[in-house]
Amino acid sequence: MEEDQLAKLYAYDMMLLDLADTIREGVDKLEAAVGSDDFPKAMSDLLATARQAIETFNRREETITGS
Repeated sequence: MEEDQLAKLYAYDMMLLDLADTIREGVDKLEAAVGSDDFPKAMSDLLATARQAIETFNRREETITGS
């Protein structure tokens, strides 16, 4: 693996770690919103972050393989 590929891979992994933190925060917000009017937004925000994490993970393979 070339150095530039490794740097891209590292950047993707850091994005995934950041998204994992955001998901954890979203779960906390969702839990706090149970039974309140904030619940739908908390759920929507958490689902959006989860989708972003999945998309980012799927692009990670493209970075590794270069395709």
